[in-house]
Amino acid sequence: MTAFQTRHLVVNGVHSPVLIGGTEATGEAVVFVHGNPDAGSDWEPLMKHVAEFAAVVAPDMPGFGGADKDAAQDYTLAAYGAHLGGVIDQLGIGRVHLVAHDFGGPFALTWAAANPGKVASVTLINTGVLLDYRWHRLARVWRIPVVAELFMRATTRRAARFVIRHDNPGLPQEWVNRIVEHLLPAGTKRAVRRVVARMNSSATTGIRQTLASRCHL
Repeated sequence: MTAFQTRHLVVNGVHSPVLIGGTEATGEAVVFVHGNPDAGSDWEPLMKHVAEFAAVVAPDMPGFGGADKDAAQDYTLAAYGAHLGGVIDQLGIGRVHLVAHDFGGPFALTWAAANPGKVASVTLINTGVLLDYRWHRLARVWRIPVVAELFMRATTRRAARFVIRHDNPGLPQEWVNRIVEHLLPAGTKRAVRRVVARMNSSATTGIRQTLASRCHL
């Protein structure tokens, strides 16, 4: 069985646990980027298989999991791309195979657009650049100032479990419970609100234009 270790890195003052495993470092790795409201460790079932033939890396992104959740942090796509880049650089990864889900898609693609020479491949799972994306009903609430904060304060474990089960009827109860626990910390609720509010059309359009002009994926 593949053994994993957790390294604790600091990028621009933001602490982030990073789950690492797989083959010996060769300067190339599969980097898994989680979404909302997840954590790097959620990738472990998939990482175990990939780790049999490659180095694997999964950071907790700012505001999520065990990463810092300071109110003063920058929750823009640019900041998330920079954080991911800092993790990649500190680990000495020269060629990156990106695997991203949900919010992780824009995070990962923001980094990829700025670093096309380091991108070996990109795999997107239920995500993308989100151009002309119609936000789901919860996200539309999260984008409304004041209302979003009040809504998140009222989000209890019981309420979150009900909504996640209702909206994801095929999701195993184990994962429903895991997602709920990820969401409950006040710092993560704040991160969700701020990321959604700052993920506007101009930011995602910029990602697409840069990728189209600089990357050949």
